[in-house]
Amino acid sequence: MDSQKKIAKINVGKSIALVENIPEGLNYSENAPFHLSLFQGWMNLLNMAKKSVDIVSSHWDLNHSHPSACQGQRLFEKLLQLTSQNIEIKLVSDVTADSKVLEALKLKGKAKVDMLLYHWYSVKIL
Repeated sequence: MDSQKKIAKINVGKSIALVENIPEGLNYSENAPFHLSLFQGWMNLLNMAKKSVDIVSSHWDLNHSHPSACQGQRLFEKLLQLTSQNIEIKLVSDVTADSKVLEALKLKGKAKVDMLLYHWYSVKIL
């Protein structure tokens, strides 16, 4: 009985959401299923962070000059805000070129950033 209570306690407040990265200007029909945008999914996750955020990503261009880049800028600002609240940010990326975003998160936000060359690990996959 105690183990059942423990499992129930661990699972409280957890959920799964399907998010989509929908190109700007693309509209589905009225009858199409609705899913959260990728941006809103990220913001929901970051808003729930209490202790740490672990991210593995191969693309870090949150400050691009494209008009829709405001969402990336807001994600970047949210990550910085979390570090100022003593929430640990750990990032793993395969970005080989200098990433201003990753450098800024390391310097301003004190995020832990590790580099991993993904192609070394995916040679024999599919």
